[in-house]
Amino acid sequence: MAKKKRKKEPKEATKKELARTRRTRRQERVLFTIGGLVLALIVAILGFGYYQENFAKLRAPVAIVNGTPISTGEYQKMVRYRRYALASAFDRLLASGGESQEMLAQYFQDQMANLPTQVLEEMINEELVRQGAARNGISVSPQEVQKAIEEEFGYWSVPPTPLPTPVVTTVITPTPTLPPLTREQFEERYQEILSRLRAMIGFSEADFQGLFEMDLLRDKMQELLADRVPTTAQQVHARHILLETEEEAKSVLERLEQGEDFATLAQELSQDPGSKEQGGDLGWFPQGQMVPEFDEIAFALPPGETSGAVQSSFGHHIIQVLEREDDRELSPDILERQKANALNDWLQEQSLSAAIERFWSPEKVPPLEGGTGGT
Repeated sequence: MAKKKRKKEPKEATKKELARTRRTRRQERVLFTIGGLVLALIVAILGFGYYQENFAKLRAPVAIVNGTPISTGEYQKMVRYRRYALASAFDRLLASGGESQEMLAQYFQDQMANLPTQVLEEMINEELVRQGAARNGISVSPQEVQKAIEEEFGYWSVPPTPLPTPVVTTVITPTPTLPPLTREQFEERYQEILSRLRAMIGFSEADFQGLFEMDLLRDKMQELLADRVPTTAQQVHARHILLETEEEAKSVLERLEQGEDFATLAQELSQDPGSKEQGGDLGWFPQGQMVPEFDEIAFALPPGETSGAVQSSFGHHIIQVLEREDDRELSPDILERQKANALNDWLQEQSLSAAIERFWSPEKVPPLEGGTGGT
């Protein structure tokens, strides 16, 4: 019988071999640690870049209005919405065929080019309106927003009271009136619009509702400010002769100095068709109704005095003040015009007095994307 081989006893590691093993393991741990740190650093750098690109940059302000920031993300969202709305309107105009396509295309390009800065200024004005509304206790309820949206789509939960049909003496072709939507039709179209805005520009329902909320706030502020427009103001009664060149104005001034009649010269030479036949008479007007150069001189002259040549964008004026009153009732048309301009005038005043910081740069404008339009 063959002899069984005896199992070889494991050889005990020497001190030198144990030291080498420990050193190898220690090196492996160091390498693993370094590799982990490098990997963590790479992840951190990528994560920081992603955060900067998708969160920090979007949260950074594009403007600050009286301490309230307007974020770059909100700005970019509004730019995308306005591009979409402009492109949709352009598509509809092209489909109607009523305008020159070349002219429409040029107009569209001009509007698109100016849109980023226009949106910034509009958002600044909107923030001024929000702050002004808050100071005056003006707010808009969710119910008001919902009602405005429904009516924009052509749905009335409570049908409006029909106006009496006017009696006409001539035969006319009536303009067809679209029937109001049912609740189901409204919901269908509303959700369709929301889905399209979500898919194309990332606009949420809250964003869409915010558009209507701002319109309602502006309407309420306009109404408040219009009610505050004073019905009286300092006014002057003046007349003028409008001429194209300074030489013509100097010639007319010489003729006035020689004693010729102001009204007669105005009828003969004035380039203002609105006042020429009245001898240059402009009637009574308050400050702010004329161009600034004209306004400044007219309200500085004492009654009975005549100005020198006053240059404005219209030409060269010779102004004569006839009367002045410090507290005269505004004419109905001027009062109506001032009421209509109340919000715009207030915004101009606010923009001068408010603390507004702008951080806009071309890099904050979202890139143009395909499919920003649609009908």
